[in-house]
Amino acid sequence: METHRDQSDEEWAVRTAAENRRDMSEMVSSRKVTAVLAYADGKPVGWCNYGETTRLSGVMHRYGLQAADHEGVGSIACFVIAAPYRGHGIASRLLDAATERLRAKGLRAVEAYPGRDIGDSAQSNYRGPLSMYLRVGFEPYRETERHVIVRKNL
Repeated sequence: METHRDQSDEEWAVRTAAENRRDMSEMVSSRKVTAVLAYADGKPVGWCNYGETTRLSGVMHRYGLQAADHEGVGSIACFVIAAPYRGHGIASRLLDAATERLRAKGLRAVEAYPGRDIGDSAQSNYRGPLSMYLRVGFEPYRETERHVIVRKNL
């Protein structure tokens, strides 16, 4: 939900998991969220949330992005990969699919927001590891204290 939040940090801090699940389900149903899913044996095992950057209010807010600088740019917001499937290239395949969908929409670039020096835990790498992006042609674009913003022209 962080990617799509329209609330203040104080309001965000007191939300429950049930509220987040309810609101995300409504946003998916109303097509306000774009994502790709990975399946294994008919069961979902991975998720990649992506979209036009200017429509991802949480991303815009968190990284101090300006709409004028992000017209025609897409963002890879986050990944969730089921524990048994981590380390098998699922996130890379989801990244490829999301990037291709953004290209097909006519966007000129895609960016992502991997953390720096955050370790190997799934929780800390929910934006995807920097190495994955660099491997497929993303380049450092801007840095913040905790993140490296990477970008790839489409």
